[in-house]
Amino acid sequence: MTPKAKRRVVKHLVTGGWLSQRGARRLLGLARSVARYQAMLRGDKLLRARLQALTTGYPRYGYLLLHALLR
Repeated sequence: MTPKAKRRVVKHLVTGGWLSQRGARRLLGLARSVARYQAMLRGDKLLRARLQALTTGYPRYGYLLLHALLR
């Protein structure tokens, strides 16, 4: 089960009044930091597209050289 799915189950158990957040996390074996994690949206679609183009053009280059090419 993925952490995202476990977060949903914890939320369901807590809002339903079945368990406290601590009890639900303990039941699923989920750390507090994972339960409270919120993903941040990133606006790096252009960077990812450029990196993908470079990796197809230079498949043997490592990440350090690709980073240098991006700069």
